[in-house]
Amino acid sequence: PYAAQSTAKVRLSGDLIDGLVLAKALDIVQTHRAEFKLEQLQVASDKHKPSYAELSIYSMTVVVLNQILAELS
Repeated sequence: PYAAQSTAKVRLSGDLIDGLVLAKALDIVQTHRAEFKLEQLQVASDKHKPSYAELSIYSMTVVVLNQILAELS
């Protein structure tokens, strides 16, 4: 198990597939050498319904976690 000191739960919404929102977010997390767990993913088949992903992010320090959260917002 990952021995994280800091954790955060993040909800990403929008066009997760075409806009590559999820892929960019995961790249940000991995660039900072943190880890994540995909808690929930919903990709709507209708453009009028929301798509979203919920991630738990695990980092060794709160400073790194705050950098990740700033880049995701």
